[in-house]
Amino acid sequence: MNSDYKKHWIYNSVQTLQLEGGQIQISLVEVEISDFDRVSLRIEVTGGDLEVINKLFDFQDIIRGSKINCNFDGTLSRATLELIHKQEFSLTPGVEVFYVLCSDVEAVLSENPETYEFFLPYVKFGVADRSTSLESAAGLGPVMRDHCTFTVNGRLWKLRHAYEIQGAFHNALDIMKKIRDSGVNKKLPSDSIHSFLEVDSNNLTATEAEKTATEICRLLQLAFGQTVGWAKQCSRNASGTKFLCKRAHTIPSKNSAASPIRNWCDGKIQRYIENAFPIYTQNPEWWSITLSWVALTFELRAVESSLAINYILFDRISTFQLEGHSFGNLLGNAFAEKLNCKCDRRDLAKSLEKVLVEFSKDYPVSKTSAIIQKLQEWNKQPPYAQKINTTYERNNLPSPPAEILQLRHSLLHTGNVKSSSCEALNTYHLCNQQLLLLLFSMLGYTGNFFAAGTGKQELPIIQP
Repeated sequence: MNSDYKKHWIYNSVQTLQLEGGQIQISLVEVEISDFDRVSLRIEVTGGDLEVINKLFDFQDIIRGSKINCNFDGTLSRATLELIHKQEFSLTPGVEVFYVLCSDVEAVLSENPETYEFFLPYVKFGVADRSTSLESAAGLGPVMRDHCTFTVNGRLWKLRHAYEIQGAFHNALDIMKKIRDSGVNKKLPSDSIHSFLEVDSNNLTATEAEKTATEICRLLQLAFGQTVGWAKQCSRNASGTKFLCKRAHTIPSKNSAASPIRNWCDGKIQRYIENAFPIYTQNPEWWSITLSWVALTFELRAVESSLAINYILFDRISTFQLEGHSFGNLLGNAFAEKLNCKCDRRDLAKSLEKVLVEFSKDYPVSKTSAIIQKLQEWNKQPPYAQKINTTYERNNLPSPPAEILQLRHSLLHTGNVKSSSCEALNTYHLCNQQLLLLLFSMLGYTGNFFAAGTGKQELPIIQP
């Protein structure tokens, strides 16, 4: 984060904390922004018994959850202390210096909010569908194409570009007002690498808005091929802003290099979210984990790691989709009946032992029961490829190419890819393409998408 962000803070807060063993005075003297979602406070601790103060670093629970007053943009705020991560040597008698990470920073807003706004760092969604204009006395003022809209749970949400000025982030309307008020003829910014997610607060609590915003972020991970999370929630009205910085999500450190869906004034994001959200909320926990795994495959540098996660995802998705599906007795009904009969299993065990001992005198007869158990499993469970193909058929999709599974066994069981690096990369690209096809279909998305290594996909996605 730009160091100018620190200018918004005032470091003159002094307060008393009552701890076991006595009181201490805490003075906020500096703020470090180590990341979009991490606020680190440099505090001076005085007034208490030295033994009590020194315990702060050794026993984190003493201070965890305590709140310290601070001032942000002229608004009184409360920072919740979470973790002392560094102690600084101090030459000042009676003063100890600590650096403390905050779990959240919250400001107080006296009036009811009009909108909730969530800051999404390093989320670049493409070219917006809609524009924002600034009204003036002379009529329509400057216009910026800056946002997409979609309806979720009957509410209109906006995904906006976030523009950075001196370490602070603003929406298009704020930018146009600042340029107008400055009296300087400045060119409007045209690009942004960050975003806002915004919704009107009418009959919507902040907790409800946070929950929905988090679910939208989870879905955007698949669309943008990266981790997506909100780092700050703002409640706005005409008189001011309440903000809440949280570390509840993993925040990306850069934009995706290959987003499967990028908006081009064509409503892709709107279609995707509006179709996918009702499906996501039917099994939110399963989808949240699955889409977080998917985001990880885009961000890992090692092809083998991404490919291994893709194979795990194929298995995870097929298990989820085929729950309750019966493949019948794959070794035959008569064989299944005999395996279920204790007498027949005993006869089979004797026959197997006789054959295997004749084949090898070193055969351990104790393994016979395990062989019969494995036969029972094979009778009920289909081969991996059949399981995957059945999943695609259930989604009215053609079966994936057989070569996508050719490296699975060696990779998952030994951690090695027994092929050239070029072959492994090609297999990963093909797996990624087929995985995106399946997930977009499951989430009701219709249209094209981009798959790294294979390009733009025009494959038809036919809904069941």
